[in-house]
Amino acid sequence: MANVHPWFANVSAADGAGWTAQFFQTTNVDAAAALSNNPKMYIAETGWPTFFDEPWKDAQFGGVEGWWGLFTAK
Repeated sequence: MANVHPWFANVSAADGAGWTAQFFQTTNVDAAAALSNNPKMYIAETGWPTFFDEPWKDAQFGGVEGWWGLFTAK
């Protein structure tokens, strides 16, 4: 399982899908194919931050999930 976020690579939304597929293929799928147990690889999470922080997610999920907005909710 891989998390692939075009946001961290400064990729535009218009190029995001193609970049995500290429990055996942070369970074995860190709590397996994070289392993003897031949694991199947999947993208678990991808995308961009939300517009505002979502504090309610902190209570439910913890960590950074609620604070990944471009602007603060306050």
